[in-house]
Amino acid sequence: MTELCHAITSEFRRTNFKYLSSSFSRLVDALNERGEEEENIEQQVIDAMQTLTRKSLEIIDRFDSRAIATILRSMAKLPGPKDKLLIHCLSRRGVAIVDTFNSQCVSNSLWGLVKMGILPDEGLLRALSRRGQAIAHTFIPLQISSTLWSFATSGIEADAGFLNALIRQGIVLVPELSARDISSVLWSLARMGVEEEVRSELVRAYCRRAEELADTFRAKDVTNTCWAMARMGVVDEGLVRAMTRRAKEVAYEYAPLDVSLTSWALATMGVEPDAETLRALSRRAETQAAGFSSQQVTNTLWAFAKLEWNSDATMVLALGKRWEEVADRGTSQHVSNILWALTTMGADTEPGRYADPGLMRALNSRGQQIAGTFSGQEASNTMWAFAKMRVEPDAGFLRALSKRMEEIAPILSPQQVANTLWGLANLGEDQDEGLLRALWRRGEELADKFDEQQNTNVLWSLAVLDCISSCKLLVHRLSVALYPGYRINDSSASQLHVVFLLLAWDKKIISDEAPGLQALRESIGARCREAFETRNDVYSSELQKRVARELVVLGVGVQLEVTDEHSGYTLDLLLDKGAAGAPASVRDAAGHWVIEVDGPLHYLQGQKAGAKPKATGKSRFKRKLLKRLGCTLVIIPYFEWDQLGSWREAKQDYLVAKLGLDRKSLVANPVESWELLKLGGEDRREHSPSHEPCVPLARGEEESADAAPHATGLCGKRVW
Repeated sequence: MTELCHAITSEFRRTNFKYLSSSFSRLVDALNERGEEEENIEQQVIDAMQTLTRKSLEIIDRFDSRAIATILRSMAKLPGPKDKLLIHCLSRRGVAIVDTFNSQCVSNSLWGLVKMGILPDEGLLRALSRRGQAIAHTFIPLQISSTLWSFATSGIEADAGFLNALIRQGIVLVPELSARDISSVLWSLARMGVEEEVRSELVRAYCRRAEELADTFRAKDVTNTCWAMARMGVVDEGLVRAMTRRAKEVAYEYAPLDVSLTSWALATMGVEPDAETLRALSRRAETQAAGFSSQQVTNTLWAFAKLEWNSDATMVLALGKRWEEVADRGTSQHVSNILWALTTMGADTEPGRYADPGLMRALNSRGQQIAGTFSGQEASNTMWAFAKMRVEPDAGFLRALSKRMEEIAPILSPQQVANTLWGLANLGEDQDEGLLRALWRRGEELADKFDEQQNTNVLWSLAVLDCISSCKLLVHRLSVALYPGYRINDSSASQLHVVFLLLAWDKKIISDEAPGLQALRESIGARCREAFETRNDVYSSELQKRVARELVVLGVGVQLEVTDEHSGYTLDLLLDKGAAGAPASVRDAAGHWVIEVDGPLHYLQGQKAGAKPKATGKSRFKRKLLKRLGCTLVIIPYFEWDQLGSWREAKQDYLVAKLGLDRKSLVANPVESWELLKLGGEDRREHSPSHEPCVPLARGEEESADAAPHATGLCGKRVW
C-alpha cells in the first residue's frame, strides 16, 4: 500500500485515462488488503488521491463511461475529502457521453455519488435515468438493487419510467436473486414509498424467492426484509414464518440495530412470533445493550411491549440502564414510548421489576428539558403512563408538561383529551387549573366526536378531579351524546356510577346548565349501579386480614368487605361502633365506623426516597365520598403498618392510637378464638409481607352465625 501511494505521488508520469481510473481502483483494493503494520496510512492515500485528481482534470474530456463510473465508485470508498471540481467535471462529461453507458456504469455512477453524500445534478440524473430505462433489460440483480438503493438513500425521486423498467426486469430475474438482492430491493422500495400497484407483483415474487432462500439470509438481510415488509404494510405469512425462524437462528450475530428493527417490524406487522424467537432476540438485546442508541432502546422496548412479551425483566432493566447513559440524546417520542412500553409490559403491577428508579429519574429529567417539543400524542401518552404505573412524575416535569399541553390543547384529538384528563385524575386532584380549563374548552369543541369509552373516561375524570360543577357545558354535551345510554358496556356504566354519586351530593351540579347529566342518571342510574357493584370485586388482602385480626384481639367487632348499600362501594373493614373503648365521637356519629386498609396499589410511587407516598386520585375520591356520606373514616397505609415489624403489641398500640380507642375499656378476645382462626392465623409473629397480592373472596365468606349482624344501611341517608 505504501509503495503504491509513493509511486503515484512521486513518479506518476502516464496520463492515459484508463491508467488513471485503474489507479483509483487499485488504491481501493490496496486499502482493503493492507496489513496490520499499515494502519496509519490515511494521509498517504489522500496525497495519492490529490495527485490522481490533478492528472484526471488535465484530460477529463478523454474519459469514457467506464472510467467515469470507476472513479466515482472508487472515490466513494476512499477516505478523505472529495474534490468537488473533479466530481462536477466527471458529471458533465457523463452527460455528454451518456449514450455509451452500460448498466454497470449507470449503477456505479449513481451509487458512487450517493455514497459520497452528493446529489447528482439534474442534468446527469435525467441523462442516467433516460439511459437506464433504455437498457433496463440488461441490468443484473446486483445492479438493480444498487440503483434502487441509491434512489432510496438519497431521497431523489426516481423517474417513473426508469423505476417501472427496473421493477419489470427484477421480476424477470427472480430465479437469479440472492438473499442480499431480495433484502436490498425490498428495503429500497419501502424507503422510497413506492405505491402498492407499482410494486405488488415484484414484492409477491420476491417473497416466494425469499422463502426458498431463507436459510442463506444473513442477519442484516433478515433485518432489512422484515423492516421493509412492515414499512410497506405487507404481511406475507409464508415469508414471516421463514424470517422469524431465520431470525432465531442468526440472532447471535445481531447488532443492536438488527435487534431493534427486527423486533419493531414484527410488532408493527402484528405477527405472533414463537417464544423461542422472542427469547433469542431478548437475550441478544441484553448482551448488546451497551451498544444501543436512544432510538434503538425505544424501538426495542416498544416492540416487546406491543408483542406482549414480558418474560424477560433482565433485558428490560439492561436496556433501561443503557437509556440512562444516552438520555441526553433522547427525544420526546423516546420518553413517551419508553414509559408506554414499561406500563404495557407490567410496570403498573410490578414496578420494581421493570421500572428501575434510575431510569425513571432519567426520563423525568430529560422530559423536563424537552417538554416544549412534546406532541399531543406524546404528552397524553406520558400522562397516561405515569398514572397507569402509579408513579408520581417529578414536579418540574409535570409543570413543564402541563404548560406544553395547555399550549397545544386547541389541536388535541378526542383520545388525547380523554387520556390526559384520565391521567390527571389518577395522579391526584392538585393539578394545573390553566391546563384543566384548556382541556375543558377543547372537550366542548369535540363533545360530539368522543366515542363511548372516551366520553365516560372524561366524565369519570371530571368527577374524580371534583370539577364537574366548573365545566357544566362540557358535562351536559357529553351526557347528551350518551343519552339514553341503554347500549353502553359495563365498564362505561361502572364509571358513570361514580359520576352520579358526585351528582347526588354536589347540589351545584343540579341546575339548568347541565340537565343532560341529570337526564342520563334518571335513564340508566340503576343499570350503572349494578355494573359498578358487579365489577367492584370483593377482595381481602393479607394486610386487611391482619389488621382485622388485631382488632378482634383488642375486642373490636369487625366485618370484612362490606358493600355500602348507599354508594355501592366495598368497605374494607366495618367496625362495631358499640364496642367497649370506642371513642364517644364515633358512637354519637350518624354514620358508620370504617377502616380502609390501603396497600401499594392505592398510592403513587414518589421520585424522592423516604418521601411519604401520595394517594392516587381514585383513592382520594373514595375517601372524600365516604366522608361526605357521613362515615367516620380511618386510613391504615401499608407503609405505616410495615414499619411496625412483626410484634403484635406494636400493632395493637398503633391501632389503639389510630382509632382513638380507650384501651382500659376494651374487652380483649383470646388469641385462640374462632374469629382469629377465620381471619388467618394465630402466631404471635408474622413473617410474610403485609402487602401480598389480594385473593378474591366470595361475598359473605368472612361471616358466620357468630359474627356481628350485617349492617342493613351504612353511612346515613341513602343516596338514591
